[in-house]
This record gives sequence, C-alpha cells and structure tokens, in this order.
Amino acid sequence: MPSPRKPYTSNAVVEILEILWQQTRTGHGLSTRQIHDQLKSSLGEFAPAIRTIRNQLKTLDGSSFLGREIHKLDPKNSEDDASEMNGATDPQPGWRMSTFFDSAEARLLSDSLALSRIANDAMGDMVSRLNELVGGITLSNDYLTTTNARDQFNGEFLSTIRRLNDAISDNRAVTFHYMNYNEDGQLEPRTSASGAAPREYHVDPYQMVFKNGRYYLICALHGNEEARRIFCVDRITDIAISNDLFHPPKSRFDAIEYMRERPYPVTDDAVDIVMAARPTAFNYIFEWFDEPIITPEKNGVYKVTVKAPIKAAYWWALQYADAQVEIKKPPELRQQLKKAGVILAVKYKFTGTNHAAQQHHADQETA
Repeated sequence: MPSPRKPYTSNAVVEILEILWQQTRTGHGLSTRQIHDQLKSSLGEFAPAIRTIRNQLKTLDGSSFLGREIHKLDPKNSEDDASEMNGATDPQPGWRMSTFFDSAEARLLSDSLALSRIANDAMGDMVSRLNELVGGITLSNDYLTTTNARDQFNGEFLSTIRRLNDAISDNRAVTFHYMNYNEDGQLEPRTSASGAAPREYHVDPYQMVFKNGRYYLICALHGNEEARRIFCVDRITDIAISNDLFHPPKSRFDAIEYMRERPYPVTDDAVDIVMAARPTAFNYIFEWFDEPIITPEKNGVYKVTVKAPIKAAYWWALQYADAQVEIKKPPELRQQLKKAGVILAVKYKFTGTNHAAQQHHADQETA
C-alpha cells in the first residue's frame, strides 16, 4: 500500500500577497527564499514548494493589488530598479509591492488625527487601521493621542461627520442641536431664546474644513444663502438629515479659500486690511493670512495688504499687539483697536508711557 502523500498548499497567493503587503515597499523587497521561509513558518507542512512560490510570483509580476504594483527589483539589470532603490532608506532587492502612501504622507495622515476631537480609543483604532493600510512602512505613531487635554468628548463626532458628508453629497439640509461649555467644562445644549428647550438649527451644509486645529462645518441657514454660519463639528449633536433639498451657492463655493481668508472662523465678508509692519512680524502675517501683498516703504517698514473680515483682523491684531504691526485701514478697525487699547489700559491700570514703548522696541530688536 503506497504511503499517503504529504499534504501541502499548492496555491498560496493570498498568503504571498499578505507578506508582500505587510513587509515590502518601494525600494525594499524580499527574496523568494525569504517568502518561502515565512510561509513555512506560518503554514508548516502545508507550505508550498519554493518552485511553486517562484511560479506564482512570476504570475503576479506587473499586476496591482489594491493600487500597489507587484514587481521584482533587479538593480543589476534595470536602471529603473537601481534608481528606485537609491531613493529608499533601506534598499533591498527582491519582490515588492509599491508604496501605497510614502512615509511622509502616512505620517501626516496619522498625525492629523491628533487634531480631531475623538476619544483616544477610537483614535487608536483608526491609527491601527491606517498602519495596516500603508503596509510595509514603519510609522512611529504609537504615541498618538488627542492634542486637546479635555476628557469631554462628543461620542457622536464620527457619526456626525458621516451624516454631514452624506448630506453634503446629496444636497440635503440637516437639523441638529449645538453644545456650549458650562463652568465645569461640560458640554450642554445651547437653548432657545426662551431658555426652555434646546435650540434646533436647520441648515444647508456646504463643507467641512480644519482651521487652527478645529474641524468646522460651513453652512447657511436653510433657504438663506446670505445667512452663513460656522459650527465646530465636535459640538454638534442629535444631527438628522432632512428631506429638504438645497441649491448650492449661486457662485461656486470654495471652502478652503473661504477659510484661508479668515484667520478666525467668522462669516463676515473679507475686506482689504492694510497695515505697516517690520520684518519681525512677517512670520505672524504669513502664518495667519493667505497671500499677503507686501511692498517696501521707508526706514525698514513694509506696507502689507491682506484680505480678512474686520472682526477676524481685530482679534489677530490684539493677539499680536506686541508685534511691530500697525493697522492703517480700514478706519473702522483702527477705531475698534483704539477702544480696546483704552479698555485694557484702564482695566490693568497701565501708567507707563515712553519707557514702556522703548522697552517694547528693544524686545522686538532682540526677538
């Protein structure tokens, strides 16, 4: 009686794809022997012969799996392969899947999660899935946690984003309640004018964007394109997609451009803001305003023109009051800043004059 044949897996394509996905990347491959050794480690006696693996890899050569190209790196016989490996941090010939995200792209995506207002366990799950998606890239993102120190998270945050995304795609209005912080740092519903019940908002959602580390919904009150509103997505609760359709804004709405013109999320129209500034203030200007126009004037002073709502420019000017910047136009903004200066001087009992100005100038020169 013939001895029974040893069972083995003649087709291990799925296992081979898994190894390539998890352990290879652009410029870094595995030899057929290395792949065979790993299959033997995981499948034991059911592992296919190395000849079978070699034939299956040749069949896969040049194909793509979920957007990642499969190819054998051979730098001795291919200039393209040699160039690819020269650009890798840890080059290694052999079979590889091309990179889905490179390390910089993947790291940027994972770090951006820290800006969101989601609980740490939910973020941990998302980071783990991202790490699985990028495959053979090692990301040093185990440290990731939310950058916001508060433990008060809106458990509806992700479902809110999902519903808003669906509503934006289908041009449907939404209704929701909006939360405010109380004196204990707890979120509670914003009430109606009478204070008897939570206020319900009925809005036409245009887009969601990040700004200054916060995630905002840009929208308009339903049926009134001129009544623009901006809400923090993490403070939206009880959201529901309405049956009411809305028409997109008459002029093409660019959410990114809209927020770039607003150093702070306010819905007032952007106007020309003209200021006089020294180079020590350029960092503050370029980090907060989109496309400032700068022209040199006398004595090392520059004329700077930006577009922003007056209220946003007012807050910015107060924030950087100790920078070498003076708002020149519009007059309305100058008047508001003068009033704020008087209020602050009275409130904090300011009595210094020339000495304070001289000290401020010295501080700016050494900054």
